[in-house]
Amino acid sequence: MHGNDGCDRSRNRQNSRRRAPFVLRGGNTMSSENLLGPEDPAPVELVNPKGRAPLLLVCEHAGQAVPARLGRLGLTQADLDDHIGWDIGAAALARRLALALDAPAVLQRYSRLVIDCNRPPEAPDAMPEVSDARPVPGNHALSEAARRARIDEIFTPFQEAVARQLARSGLRATFSIHSYTPRMRDGQPRAWDAGFLFREDRATSERLARALQALSGDLTIGLNQPYDVGRGLGLVRAASCRAERSAAQSCRDPQRPHPRGFGAGALDHAARPHLPPLSHGDFRMSLTRDVPLVPAQSAVLFIDVQNFSARREGAEFAGLSDAAFAETYGSFLERLEAETIPNMQAVQRACRAAGVEVMYTTIESLTLDGRDRSLDYKITGFNVPKGSWDGKVIDEIAPEGDEIVLPKSSSSVFVSTHIDYILRNLGVRQLVLCGLVTDQCVESAIRDACDLGYLVTQVTDACLTYTQERQDSSLRAIRGYCRQITTAELVAELADAG
Repeated sequence: MHGNDGCDRSRNRQNSRRRAPFVLRGGNTMSSENLLGPEDPAPVELVNPKGRAPLLLVCEHAGQAVPARLGRLGLTQADLDDHIGWDIGAAALARRLALALDAPAVLQRYSRLVIDCNRPPEAPDAMPEVSDARPVPGNHALSEAARRARIDEIFTPFQEAVARQLARSGLRATFSIHSYTPRMRDGQPRAWDAGFLFREDRATSERLARALQALSGDLTIGLNQPYDVGRGLGLVRAASCRAERSAAQSCRDPQRPHPRGFGAGALDHAARPHLPPLSHGDFRMSLTRDVPLVPAQSAVLFIDVQNFSARREGAEFAGLSDAAFAETYGSFLERLEAETIPNMQAVQRACRAAGVEVMYTTIESLTLDGRDRSLDYKITGFNVPKGSWDGKVIDEIAPEGDEIVLPKSSSSVFVSTHIDYILRNLGVRQLVLCGLVTDQCVESAIRDACDLGYLVTQVTDACLTYTQERQDSSLRAIRGYCRQITTAELVAELADAG
């Protein structure tokens, strides 16, 4: 075991005997002793191999690697990053479940397009020439030697690793972790948020489906959906399986949101809400903040865009001479009125039109004398009395109807209001933030929302602080917590969503 993550990442090779030259594709030949070179990863990753739970987790489509000698199979990296190249999110989910359940997991690192370890190697789609309507040039007209190299160096070592784990005494169940795209290129939709696949042990899958349904609300869960493993698909190869139960768990590709926004990451969170955060490596490989908004699960929050801090007459600037104000805040207010507020108006219009929940928070005490303010606000001298003009949202983006306005008495809206409770009651999972000022209250809200499990989008040109230097510094510092897009990009995204 290497490091402290419970993973065996050794590069031991098997089947290193000499081979004859083999055909890569289209009549081209390449002489080589091995398909895998020293620069290629080992085909198997073991996670928590000494786990004590009587379970085994298997992930046949965990990776998207391609042997260097196959040259990406003639595909682009974007093709390999897509669902045809691997099961997006499955590896991260398998790793987390292995550590949370104290169960071993066997992950296969090579792209399913090199060889699909969830199929018998002789199956026509084990090394497909076409996948989801996309040709795979590197799999065209493979010679027997080329096929044999992939079997010997990738498929067989993986199956042998699985077999060694299956030979453990006391093993009760085996689960194969997969994800799937919600729509194939032929237009065939897959309406299920998650699926439990089985051959004979239907009862276990039904119990798991009921448990997940109880934990996660209105998920659409399928049994032997979106495909039936009884029709030639792999699961764990039956010939080597000694477990009492064998099933596959499949969930939506997390990079393709759907109306309720569940994917591998969300499914994992719903089933095991106390799990530790994903490692940076897992997050990079399988999850992303770059998720387009789903209006039904989104809200926009305008922060501190109020008379107190966005008007020359606001109390924040009281006592300053015109000369002092112009020197310190003049350019800020000019840019706010010329650029930032119009951008906020565009965001507001687009969100209202798309059905995104529109919300506001303003600095405003619950009392007239501000005795409920945070210590920081008391030290700073901020007091916006309850019901005062200073506490009102500016007219340009004034709330309409029953749009929610939350008064706050601290930098972060998540500290001094019950916004988290409200967002969860509204079913919000994606939060768009705009407001003032970027490097203070907006940053605080982004960090807290991120830590509370929301996918945060910051509209960069609908936020502003007092100088360009501070604006640029804040945007750089906070980008690791959120997705950053412009007003124009948000408006276009919501138009597409409609």
